[in-house]
Amino acid sequence: MNDVFLPELLAPAGNMEKLHTCLLYGADAVYLGGKTGNLRAACEGFSSRELREAVIAAEQKRAKIYYCLNSLPLQDDMPLLPRLIEEAAEAGVHGFIIADPGVLRLARRHAPQVPVHLSTQANTTNSEAVAFWAGQGVERVNLARELSARDIYAVRRACPDMRLEVFVHGAMCLAVSGQCLLSAWLNARSGNQGRCTQPCRFEYRALGQYLSGEDCFPDALVVEEYTRPGEPVWRVEQDDRYSSFWATQDLCLLPWLSWFINNRIDALKVEGRMKSSGYLAHTVDAYRTALDAAGQGAKKTPEGCLTELLYAATRPLGSGFFLHGRRKNLTEEFLEASGLASRPNRSREGRLPELGHALLAKVVTQKALGVWQVEVHGNWRRGMDVELMLPGLRRPVLIGGSYGLENQRGELTDIVGNGVTALLYTDTEGLESGIFLRRAF
Repeated sequence: MNDVFLPELLAPAGNMEKLHTCLLYGADAVYLGGKTGNLRAACEGFSSRELREAVIAAEQKRAKIYYCLNSLPLQDDMPLLPRLIEEAAEAGVHGFIIADPGVLRLARRHAPQVPVHLSTQANTTNSEAVAFWAGQGVERVNLARELSARDIYAVRRACPDMRLEVFVHGAMCLAVSGQCLLSAWLNARSGNQGRCTQPCRFEYRALGQYLSGEDCFPDALVVEEYTRPGEPVWRVEQDDRYSSFWATQDLCLLPWLSWFINNRIDALKVEGRMKSSGYLAHTVDAYRTALDAAGQGAKKTPEGCLTELLYAATRPLGSGFFLHGRRKNLTEEFLEASGLASRPNRSREGRLPELGHALLAKVVTQKALGVWQVEVHGNWRRGMDVELMLPGLRRPVLIGGSYGLENQRGELTDIVGNGVTALLYTDTEGLESGIFLRRAF
């Protein structure tokens, strides 16, 4: 078993709580950013003190911290970068994630001891580009998201000594590796400076041939956005055939983990620094469990791993560009196989609300033997069957009525509401701080 190659599972963290969730559920490494200088400026980020704490927490779990400096900064942003680089290096981060050549140059100057990983934002699609970046001191390259398995294999064969990383799960930008101007055009907030408002995921409605005064577009489909009713936000030009829009699916390469292992891809990356801790718990746990099973020679993904991802999905899950010349919609395949495709309750985003696995609570700490303080995330009735989301995809069930609930006033109760802190009485093994609980199906 010691000789089996397993890729590093690299998970996202937008704040300290999410970091601990990723570590608890089995991430080998976590990528995060500061308050500025990275592509998720809208998330909380880590202060200098928090960054030091994050490194200590990760090393206690034998995990690593990679610090994101992956924005494409403007000239006015440059004076801030040397300080950010030096503070991150002093905190002990295990690598920088960088996209811009200028930031790379600063990192080599101000923290030459810290390894540099090239962001997918650099849009690396071929071996010559990999060789170029290797010549600049880059030790790992996150390949462009639009590469197929065939493309990745060709780069791996041509660059056997470079560590390669691939995104395997999360939101897909229909742009060149995320270098997109939709947000800058619509909301004056550039995704390339870490301020993307994700207009590709907004809700739209066709206005038809929009007519206001002299404005008429007889050969176009004019579209309004939910928060801008009556305003022609986008104009989709089309002929007598069809016209395409933008992202409708999220990426999921869980069924192909053995391919990444066999081709010795060094790291598999999950997108989502702005996603919730509950989402990360589902996602990291599923990939950790599937990776470990594949490393032990399992021919198939363990039962339940894909279902976990579907519970957490906010879009249908698909293969993205990975399968050369074709795509698989994993959500539709699951729904068809399970007989759920025709259910009227199914949401249009491809989620599975009828399965009833909504999060109920998160364990904060143990107060006494068999007594756990929990943060309640939903309306929790004591008669509900509750699943404990233990790492390794273990899901023991607390049968309704077999456990106790105590409200903030110290009273035993049959119901606690969303947003409160409560006490859970149970002697079930495996609970610890950070564990999530959800309604059982």
